[in-house]
Amino acid sequence: MQAMSGGDSGQAAMTGEHGLLAAMLAPLMAWQERRFVARCCRQLLRIYQAAAAEHPDLARAELYQRVVVAHTGIDPAGAGAILEGARESFALWPVSRGLSLRDVAHYLAVSEFLATHGKSRWIHANLKRVVAASIPHDL
Repeated sequence: MQAMSGGDSGQAAMTGEHGLLAAMLAPLMAWQERRFVARCCRQLLRIYQAAAAEHPDLARAELYQRVVVAHTGIDPAGAGAILEGARESFALWPVSRGLSLRDVAHYLAVSEFLATHGKSRWIHANLKRVVAASIPHDL
């Protein structure tokens, strides 16, 4: 039995058998998310290290833009939009601070996971820990 939530959102509240199934699958989904994010972070770190070695004179923001372009294949303007999304998601609240590679990696990894796993509506795992374990804090 599935109860519908109010309004026009079309999202069903999980109850009964569906709720039990969702609860049973949550650890598997969390594992899949952590694995995906860790792989994405390793790729982004390799790209960052190569870009930093090739262009040691670039500011971090420019390096991050190169990383996003190399990873996604989008143009620099599109990469700028991704960096702004990462800044808004992670570097403005609760305290404004400079953007970090961890912020960029977290934003990209979650965005890519949700885009490639269309049935996922939310994230089950604490991905901040995965990103922190994969990307040094000083980048």
